[in-house]
Amino acid sequence: MNIRPARVGDAALLWPFLAVAAHEPSAEAAMAEPVVARHLAGWPRSGDFGVIAEIDGAAVGAAWARQFRPDEGPYVFINDMTPEIAIGVLPDRRGQGIGAALLAALVEMARGRCRGLCLNVRDSNPAVRLYEKAGFVRVAGSEVTNRVGGLSFGMALRLPCALWRPMRAEDLPAAMAVADVVHPDLPESPDVFAERLKLFPAGCFVAEDGRGRLLGYALTHPARLGYPPSLDTVMGALPANADCLHIHDVALLPEARGLGLGDALTGRLKELARETGLRRLALVAVYDAARFWRRHGFQDHANPALAAKMAAYGEGAAYMVA
Repeated sequence: MNIRPARVGDAALLWPFLAVAAHEPSAEAAMAEPVVARHLAGWPRSGDFGVIAEIDGAAVGAAWARQFRPDEGPYVFINDMTPEIAIGVLPDRRGQGIGAALLAALVEMARGRCRGLCLNVRDSNPAVRLYEKAGFVRVAGSEVTNRVGGLSFGMALRLPCALWRPMRAEDLPAAMAVADVVHPDLPESPDVFAERLKLFPAGCFVAEDGRGRLLGYALTHPARLGYPPSLDTVMGALPANADCLHIHDVALLPEARGLGLGDALTGRLKELARETGLRRLALVAVYDAARFWRRHGFQDHANPALAAKMAAYGEGAAYMVA
């Protein structure tokens, strides 16, 4: 099974799955029912996103999200950051884990967009268990009599959200405050932070939540492989013969861990290295971070000449390269 993003030209492909989701006999019937058709009419509207499951090149299921306004009369409305989803799987393909895979992929897309998700479901639908397992909870007071006289209710998934963005000069005080929490035994001066941002702004990032609170930061810059900068030292200038992207510091507040920020940052930094023509990435792993970096392809790069520098970074510090 292959799951791919839904594209601009996929409207005709999605209508049959909306019919399945809405218990309509056909795509034409779904188009003719306004309260159903609004979930797909005009695909894609601004902000729409979705996924399609394929087996041997044929679509077997689809799930997508659309943000409604309150005046559009959606089945369930949480806020303007929580789009409503539709999900459908061909009847002869049910029980194969396709719905769960679609839902998981859609949740990840929502997480990347700092969005929650909501849905409306009949109380007799076995998929309620699938939604509960994914973290959806019943919305109090959302019970309504559905079109066939049964009971339907809303469910919502609230996702902890944080995203990386480029660091700005005004972020430096908040970044230093994070450093005080995460690195109390490895302090660096504000001059070091400010210089890294000035020398290579493309490689400096902060993570913030949906309310704009800074949760972490990353400082990187071009360097020479095997020559990491000393701790708490200004560089003066970037080396002219740089051949790697050095990850000088990554720090996340405790409450920001487990949100996938480390994985997202690593992918972004690998892409940055490629874009800048740097063949390798390097870093000094401190505390117990080496396990995380090994999972992303970094390997220990032992060099006796670096022993003194590594000692300044604390017991167990290791120079690593990917």
